[in-house]
Amino acid sequence: MYFRVIDEQFNTLTSFLDEDLLDDEQWYSQQGSTLSLTISKEMSGSEFVIEDNMIAFVDEARKNNLFTIMSISAEDEHTRTIECESFDTALIGDIANSYVSNKPQTIDYYLNRELYNTVWEIRVNELPHKTALPDCSETGDTKKSRIFAIAESFEAELDFVIEFNNSKLKRAYIDVYQQRGTDLSNSVVLRTGDDVETIHKTTDIYTTFTEVKVLGSNADISSIKYDDGIYYTTDGSNIIYNREAKTERGGKKVMGYYSSSSATPSTIFAEGLSYLKDNDEVKVNYEVSVIRGMDDYHVFDYVKIIDNEYNPAIRVKARVLEKTISRTDPSKNKAVFGNFVTLASGISARLKALQKQLDEIEARYSVKLLSDNGTGFIDGVSKTTTLTATVYRENEEITDTLSNLDFFWYKVDKNGVHDTNWEQNAYGKGKIVSVSDLDLEDIAKITCRVNVHNNKWVQAIYFINGLKALAYRVEQLRTEDTLVVPVITDTHYATDVMNKEDIRGNLMVFDHLKNFVEFTNMVECDFVLHNGDFVDGRTTKKENVKNIGEFMGLLGQVDCPYFIALGNHDDNRYGNRASGNVMNQVIYPQEMYQLVTTTARAFGVVENPSDRNSYYYYDVPDKKYRHIMLNTFDHPYTSGANQDLNYINNGGYREKQINWLIDVLKNTPSDYTVSLSQHCSMGTGYNDTNPEYLFNALIVEGIIGAFRNGTTYIGENKTDRDFLVSVNVTFDQPHKVAFVANGHHHVDRMKVVNNVMNITTAICNPEGRPQTWFTLTQDLWDVFLINTKTKHVDVLRYGYSDKNRQFDY
Repeated sequence: MYFRVIDEQFNTLTSFLDEDLLDDEQWYSQQGSTLSLTISKEMSGSEFVIEDNMIAFVDEARKNNLFTIMSISAEDEHTRTIECESFDTALIGDIANSYVSNKPQTIDYYLNRELYNTVWEIRVNELPHKTALPDCSETGDTKKSRIFAIAESFEAELDFVIEFNNSKLKRAYIDVYQQRGTDLSNSVVLRTGDDVETIHKTTDIYTTFTEVKVLGSNADISSIKYDDGIYYTTDGSNIIYNREAKTERGGKKVMGYYSSSSATPSTIFAEGLSYLKDNDEVKVNYEVSVIRGMDDYHVFDYVKIIDNEYNPAIRVKARVLEKTISRTDPSKNKAVFGNFVTLASGISARLKALQKQLDEIEARYSVKLLSDNGTGFIDGVSKTTTLTATVYRENEEITDTLSNLDFFWYKVDKNGVHDTNWEQNAYGKGKIVSVSDLDLEDIAKITCRVNVHNNKWVQAIYFINGLKALAYRVEQLRTEDTLVVPVITDTHYATDVMNKEDIRGNLMVFDHLKNFVEFTNMVECDFVLHNGDFVDGRTTKKENVKNIGEFMGLLGQVDCPYFIALGNHDDNRYGNRASGNVMNQVIYPQEMYQLVTTTARAFGVVENPSDRNSYYYYDVPDKKYRHIMLNTFDHPYTSGANQDLNYINNGGYREKQINWLIDVLKNTPSDYTVSLSQHCSMGTGYNDTNPEYLFNALIVEGIIGAFRNGTTYIGENKTDRDFLVSVNVTFDQPHKVAFVANGHHHVDRMKVVNNVMNITTAICNPEGRPQTWFTLTQDLWDVFLINTKTKHVDVLRYGYSDKNRQFDY
């Protein structure tokens, strides 16, 4: 067996064979794997077999294994023993967020919430339609323990799979199975003396029951008479019994309790009986020291174990729960079997210990302010005091490691109003500012916030300094009622464009996306929006899909939910045209849904279940806010007489999306603020002379206006056969609509229609402004700050033109 030692960038440092090992032991379980290796320090490359590097190999089952070297457990001048944890232990490095789910969802919904911002993704899902309501409200759960708890609630079993491309990690998957493993009980028989050296049996009768008492405010099943030979009830009792379970325990009874919230006795009885059936079988485990045959079965498989010499004799079909193998000392080989399928939740003691260590090393930061002349001022008395900020990481001072732009000084009066002139003068001064009596007309509070940020994505200093300045301004305007929503549009990313030689702008925009991602890791954001044309879509379908994957992979690094409106370039319709209108280069709506929109489902968006066509809404309940994403390219994907895509230059909204929008608006809580975004502007919101370049645009515009103003809208389309619709809707009261945001038109614009602000953000792609290249103004995107209390929106520009905007709604 060939082992590779690699670093965190997956560069191969050295390699060795299993025959080079002095000792080894690998433990497999249903929830992970550990590896212990002892090597000679005289082995070539032994200096790389140390903490934080990784071990990669393909095991006897031809499965890729990747382990992180966690510790050196023993070392002398000749040998070194290392302890390793499987790569999925990265999932215990983060604490899962606690939340309450109000209705049952599918397993991919819950798992994607935990896998967000990790390298893992779901590949196989054998339970796509099953729903459940796991308890995700516990605080302190690690992501891995939460993932297994979710799987348990679905009665699902998980497999962690990694794929390599040469020495590089290509993919990390979680596969969801109804039941893992293979039933080998007819082909793999383990017999004492032949395959098995010893068998140790453990029995647990106290976690299972012989009878169950039903509890609850309506739990009166005393009138129900039931007896099927095994399970039965007695008159006047709320207890359900199992005759055989009591006999198996020598007449000993063990009572369990089941609490029901149902209202009818028949339902309560059915629930209690089901609970007893699930918990009345005695739990038996077998730990088996195996002589041979370890390669014939794996964890989760079923085998047959026979030991006629055991008293009483053991003849059982058992499931493999754990397996320990050694390539250097087969006497260490052993396996643990159980005659039950139910999985245990939680993580191993070793993983819990590791999590505790990780918790203990989480850094804490603090800022101390010192004045050289006191902080009190007297009217008419001239005075100046100097404030100095000192920053600590735990007990270590780190002030001098920060730049002047990392210190955010704020001056706020007793009414909470910022002195923006003073703050602007203080920004960039670093850790020291001066305050004089001329700065103070009344009581004021001066504070300093420090931006301690480990830059991961941005290289150019002008970009990072621009992000810090933007972060300062955002924190200056933020209140507890403010949503922070970065918005980017028309990036037109591409690595190849047909009939175009100079694609530097299409490539540069990837750096813009890095800036955008970095900002969300620097400033707490509620969610981010991309308003479409995120790729250029003038290439082959294969290349465009690759570009989408690259773009989505980077955008997925934002530290908040992210949502994307589909633009006219994203589906490669213009690449199809350049290829001769053959319709095999277009990415069809359901393909785009899988490539792009499915990521939004991880954040709890609500779609139209009968028409999953990339429109949905997302709620921020604690701020009473709803954002609606619309699809302005909701049209049939058919070809015309010249084989060109119909509606290639036009978008629109079909009946299902329009009726869904009406229903969503009708059911929006009256105290919520609503915003909408899409790729194109609608109706007269941008184009006064051609308001119907989007089919049914005036209808959608009228619906939103009626919702805003509490009026009736009546409209219909009887002429365009693919967009037929009739609308008659009344909203009983006015509602708060912050804005309708879009891209597509490549320039900034604001226009109020029906008392609703329609706002366009200009193109991020810098192709049309080469004079700005390699400066901050090469980039272009906005941050929307929506204050739901004052009903005011500030739109701060990053990059080109420094064009800040503001409006009320």
